[in-house]
This record gives sequence, C-alpha cells and structure tokens, in this order.
Amino acid sequence: MSDDGFTVDPESLSGHAGSVDGFAGHLRTVAAAARPIGLDAYGVVGRAFAGSAVDAATRGCGALGELAIAAAAYRGDLQACLSDYLLVDREVADAFRAIP
Repeated sequence: MSDDGFTVDPESLSGHAGSVDGFAGHLRTVAAAARPIGLDAYGVVGRAFAGSAVDAATRGCGALGELAIAAAAYRGDLQACLSDYLLVDREVADAFRAIP
C-alpha cells in the first residue's frame, strides 16, 4: 500500500507465527515439568514449609499452562491474519487484472 497505509511481509508474518508456535511448545513442556512434588518429598522438618511450596508451584504451573494456551491462540491469530491478508491481496490483484 501507499505511505498512508500499511505493508505486510507474508514470509515474516509466517516466520513469526512459527516462532510463537515454538515458544508455545516450550511453555507446554515447562508447565508439564513444573508440576509440584508431593508433600512427603520435603521430609518431616520440611513439611512445615511444604504447603507453601506446593501452593506456589501449583500456581506457577497453572500460569505457565495459561501462557502456553495464550501463545497457541496468538499463533492461530497470526496465521488467520496471514491467510486473510493473502486472500484479500489476491482478490484485489484479480480485480485489477480484470480491468480492460
């Protein structure tokens, strides 16, 4: 488009969607690995602190899972944006080609 509009680089947008997808995958892996361990793992003395540690780990694991879901949704939005852009670009180009 002109200087008054915008431009889209389909390859860059596709590459960014791929990067976001990779990031979402890493977040899913970390969220799965971050599951809290059982209270018995803290021993007799550590049990006094185990509840807080397990609660914190549970919240952190949940937050990582939510980030993974959000990143995957963002990747989907980026891919939809790319598809929509390419469709509109093709339709506009076809309309200009049809002008005698």
